[in-house]
Amino acid sequence: MVHTQILLSLNVLTGLEFLIITFFVLGMAYQLIRRTRIVSMFELGFLILLFHSFVDGSDILYRILSVLPAVIIYMHYEKRNTNRPIYPMIVLLTILSTVSITTAIIKANLPNPGQIPYYYQILDEIEINSGDLLIMSVFAFASYTNYKAMKISDERGVKMELMGSIALTLGFLISVILRFVVFIYDIGDPFAKENISHSIPSIIILSTIFIFFLLSNLGLGIYLVNIIINPHFAYRIPIPITNVVIYNYAGVSVYSKSITVPEIDLQFEDQLLSGALRAVSAIIEETLGSGANLDHFDAGKFQIYFHRLEERSITLVAISVGSSPYINRSMERFADGLPEEILDSLNKGEISNQSIQAIDDHLKTTFPYIRV
Repeated sequence: MVHTQILLSLNVLTGLEFLIITFFVLGMAYQLIRRTRIVSMFELGFLILLFHSFVDGSDILYRILSVLPAVIIYMHYEKRNTNRPIYPMIVLLTILSTVSITTAIIKANLPNPGQIPYYYQILDEIEINSGDLLIMSVFAFASYTNYKAMKISDERGVKMELMGSIALTLGFLISVILRFVVFIYDIGDPFAKENISHSIPSIIILSTIFIFFLLSNLGLGIYLVNIIINPHFAYRIPIPITNVVIYNYAGVSVYSKSITVPEIDLQFEDQLLSGALRAVSAIIEETLGSGANLDHFDAGKFQIYFHRLEERSITLVAISVGSSPYINRSMERFADGLPEEILDSLNKGEISNQSIQAIDDHLKTTFPYIRV
């Protein structure tokens, strides 16, 4: 009776996964039609990860469609952390993905797998466990990134992403442990109903499989809902930004906002930076030509990012404790979204309190994790 209830619950969870995918696709389609978003590589990776379980094809195709989105999702989180490659993670993911795909290729080319069931089962376990370890490692790294982001901002979207990544990490960890234990005690695939181990009570195996499906579907559901209701979550980076400043054509600070960051005390003078910026820019233009611009300056603990609107001769500056490509992208989005009337008032140096409030609101939209 209990077995039947668990199996029915597993079927319900499988149906729930289909409903989650349907909701995600419809939500994305609606936002694309309304032109409120574009599909990022990160979201494309999630789409592939979702649909790969419904692929009815060879082990090789299935394995590639599980490895590829994991790599895409990892690249997203690596960029949110730093401008530089994280080599230990890259080596780990390269080994796991190579082992998983190579084993799938070997299995596909075995002449008579039925004659060597023991060795085939070993290859099968290596392929699946290395693939699951790959996905688990990616979402463990995502959990680490999201935890760092939550220390900067405790808003709902950050917490949802952290809960989703933790649920997926635990789900795939349980999958790996279950497969390993069943393999040691009795060769067989615990996820295949006809191969349930006789050495371990089936109720334990079925209950563990249920927990895996529950956690993985819960994690996917939280992630996908977050993507739909918080479309700017990809710009939540775990790197504190301490100051945002706008200079007009004369190098005068016309907008300056300091962001309170715990344990970081930066004494910042707008006009001192303006003088340094003009001096360095003059040297760069003199050396490399009039088209050369400074866009990033590494000052040790602090990183200074520049984005120049050439047609307006306005320069946007952001100071952060750490580097990430998403800071550059956020600055581009911030500059592109400023209304023409505000740009005119910034250049003239005649900015009203209403315009400052509008810039504050736009800043919170562009950098959704900072508090203004």
